[in-house]
Amino acid sequence: MKTINHESYVSLETAKLLKKAGFHWDCYELYEREYEQDGRTSAETSANWNSTSDYYSAPTLEVAQRWLREMKDISVDISSTSYGGWEYIIRKISQPNHKDNVILALTACRFYTYEEAKEAGIKKTLEIILEKGE
Repeated sequence: MKTINHESYVSLETAKLLKKAGFHWDCYELYEREYEQDGRTSAETSANWNSTSDYYSAPTLEVAQRWLREMKDISVDISSTSYGGWEYIIRKISQPNHKDNVILALTACRFYTYEEAKEAGIKKTLEIILEKGE
């Protein structure tokens, strides 16, 4: 039986933003600075690829989303729209499951897939973090 990995990974652009924002978790996937146009590659060992200048760690969208929650107290929520498609809401977590969490950004458009909305929400969150210098 063949196992196929259906995970979605952050784009190179988002990987660069994660590195600037301080992402330091170990990953098997990475982007090499020298081969930025060739896409993501897999390593034999998990490592913090952001610790060197030649690589960018490439976590899955779920890992990046979890890092934002645990390290930056920001939630990127994805939901379906009533007119089809997907959208994101970015919230600063003040208290778990609290309705008064501060909304930092709402999607400006509708995305065709859940993964597109998640990637865009993570990217927007990182831009907000870097803009505010957090």
